Amino acid sequence: EITAHVLDVHGCKRVYCLTGMQGDPVAENRLSGVAEELRSRGLELSAEQVIYGDFWYTSGVSLADRIAGGELARPDAVVCACDYMALGLVRRLEEHGLRVPQDVVVTGFDVTHEGVMGDTSITSFYPDAPQAAARAVDIIRGQIEPQLPLHTDEMRRVEHLHAGMSCG
Repeated sequence: EITAHVLDVHGCKRVYCLTGMQGDPVAENRLSGVAEELRSRGLELSAEQVIYGDFWYTSGVSLADRIAGGELARPDAVVCACDYMALGLVRRLEEHGLRVPQDVVVTGFDVTHEGVMGDTSITSFYPDAPQAAARAVDIIRGQIEPQLPLHTDEMRRVEHLHAGMSCG
């Protein structure tokens, strides 16, 4: 959803994904979501566009230094796998004189308090943990009582994308 947002709303073409540690299930899952959305639109996520980090501010700082120093080409957008990496990225890009979102769109994940309340609020994705837990219980219940209907369709709908200043 957040990758679709940077593509559709902001017209971004060159997208980087800053995710967690290589091999970490959460990091790989979030990376997979970005890659799948790009692929569905005929865009690829090259090895250069995938940056593994540590789910902390320092990963964003490091990526900003690499972009500002010319080691990596400046992307249109960076989709980060958590708000903390996005916050580190935004702060350091701004220290280097790059403007967010005018020069680089940045998004996060998890809708943290700091991401929402920062000087440059982070556009982020709110994962619906209660709905995911309810689905898991329904799957287990379906195995125990397969004759009974599942109630997943009755779950509430949550707005997952929380727009902030980091994408304009």
